Amino acid sequence: MVRALGLALLLLAVMAGGCGVNTGGESTAVPYGGSALSGGGAAGMPQALPVQPAPGPSQEPPASARVAMLVRLAGAQGGAVSLRAVSLAPAQGRWRALVTQGSTQKWMPKVAPVPPEGVVLAIGDLPPGVYERMRVVLGTGKQGGWLQREGAGARLPLVPAAEAIELAGPALTLAPGQVGVVVLTLDGAQCALGKGGLEVSAKCLAWAEPAKEMLGSISGEVAPHASAATVRACYAPTGDVLGQAQADPVSGAFTITGLPPGAYTLAVEAPGHERLHERVHAVSVKAGEEARVETMVMK
Repeated sequence: MVRALGLALLLLAVMAGGCGVNTGGESTAVPYGGSALSGGGAAGMPQALPVQPAPGPSQEPPASARVAMLVRLAGAQGGAVSLRAVSLAPAQGRWRALVTQGSTQKWMPKVAPVPPEGVVLAIGDLPPGVYERMRVVLGTGKQGGWLQREGAGARLPLVPAAEAIELAGPALTLAPGQVGVVVLTLDGAQCALGKGGLEVSAKCLAWAEPAKEMLGSISGEVAPHASAATVRACYAPTGDVLGQAQADPVSGAFTITGLPPGAYTLAVEAPGHERLHERVHAVSVKAGEEARVETMVMK
């Protein structure tokens, strides 16, 4: 009986799809069973919230929306940032944690360098809805990060003005099953210079949906041609799916758009074929460019 149950669970895991082991941390949006995380604590850190009981046999959990946060710099020649927690919330509603310190440390350094095109520093699942508020908790001390402002010669430490910095932003609408991207911009020119370094407050932070030129794409072909071949783009550091496309049933061509810059691997699934993972080399996606990959041959 135990062995049969184990085989059944394995089959369900295979059917679920995805990109393999996700090292990006626990899911922060748990619709059924256990607890969900929220940034609604007094100090801005996530708290456990009660959630709905497990569904009956005829119910299905509602599809969540996946969100990736692309962190970019402005008014600086270079820098590095540490995020301890990020939460989003509707105009009137509770906070939903996108990332926590424990999950980020599993796949990224405590202080992550930010290249000119930006870097993904948070990935999480959120309930569908409209989000208009953001709460950011940065690292402190040596783990807060640094900036080198334009025209300045020295690296300046980042000093959070408050433990949790709250921001107002555009109305971000997330639909079930959608993969969305949020851009958090840190403007070094707007940060006040204090004794300990640059004071990071709501004045020098802004979040918005990305412009088209901030994102990239991956294109290629699947062979043999299959009418239901699905290609998924998996963010290499975490294994999270950040985009997918159906291959053309005649040509086998596919294009996955709206991807934040970074390294990706590809996974292909089609009925009657073995599941194919392209892990020989990572695909590098650059802002505003299309990365072309070689034909992916399925068995």
